[in-house]
Amino acid sequence: MNIEQVFSLHPDFVFGNPEENSQKDIEELQELGIPVVLQFPKTIEQALSDLWEIARLLKSQPAAARVDMLERSWEWFRASRVSEPKRRVFCPIWQSIDELAQPWWMVFNGDTYPGDVIRQFGGENIFETRQRLYPLEADLGLKKAEDPGLRDVRYPRVTLDEIVEGQPEIILLPSEPFAYSSGHISLFLKLFVDTPAGKSHRIRLVDGRLLTWHGTFLAHTLAELPEIFNIE
Repeated sequence: MNIEQVFSLHPDFVFGNPEENSQKDIEELQELGIPVVLQFPKTIEQALSDLWEIARLLKSQPAAARVDMLERSWEWFRASRVSEPKRRVFCPIWQSIDELAQPWWMVFNGDTYPGDVIRQFGGENIFETRQRLYPLEADLGLKKAEDPGLRDVRYPRVTLDEIVEGQPEIILLPSEPFAYSSGHISLFLKLFVDTPAGKSHRIRLVDGRLLTWHGTFLAHTLAELPEIFNIE
């Protein structure tokens, strides 16, 4: 972040996120007298609360009306959901497949916004409670883990064996941050042929924004994601 450039704009406040902005940058902005509004939603409910905060800060009635409509849509969705068994889901967000090294996939656990999206839309993240281990070799079961300290443990790297053991019923391949495309489906069908998802060909491409973009994009998530979880 270019602190001087931000200061030159004379903002009334700056929105920050601990995942995207360093503590040093945040503190420098605050020392310059710029109010910093930190938002770090890990659930849909928290994301809606953040939207209300933005509407209040902007003192915008149109923004408040949009948030109110979105919140009502969310409440209607939750009230209308039929109680069904959770579908076991594997959703990678990055991968490293090298012929000379052990392949691994990065996933998210339940302490994340996409983790809550999976949970709320009828999925059971097979890595809901898995924590990231350091270094990478520890995550892959090749080395003893270090104390993570303050490092983020919500995005573990997992092995082929772990995924197969989780027996996912649905595999979601998002378009971001790793750009999965139709060309990856055949590979996943081959790698995960011994899972319910592989056997039933339930490997689906999904717009990554539906899973990871909190905020007003939730409206698109409510409209599009239920069909993706329908495995009938």
